[in-house]
Amino acid sequence: MTAFIATVAGIYGLVAYDITQRRREFGVRIALGARAVHLVRVVVGSGLRVVFMGIGAGILIALGVGRVMSSVLFATTPYDPVVLVVTALALAAAATLASLLPAWRAVRVNPAEVLSAE
Repeated sequence: MTAFIATVAGIYGLVAYDITQRRREFGVRIALGARAVHLVRVVVGSGLRVVFMGIGAGILIALGVGRVMSSVLFATTPYDPVVLVVTALALAAAATLASLLPAWRAVRVNPAEVLSAE
């Protein structure tokens, strides 16, 4: 459970940092008339893109290291598809939730303040 919480915190930090770096871009988008739904979709989509690449790499590594780790597993096999799918879905759901707060911040960007900052 601790690793899951650390993963969610890491995803949140990654997405929040990305939004901070793209603040000017979101200000321009809002000034040009982008709707809030579109900005939320962009932010959550960018967060999920990274997470799905990590999930894919993680599944490949888990399948490759499964035999070595089989002595540590309890009541499951190293190649149990249910465990792999449930873990991937839980991480995707956590990534979506972790991306929503930075998305809400991106929607609230004041275009006049951001564009006049430089």
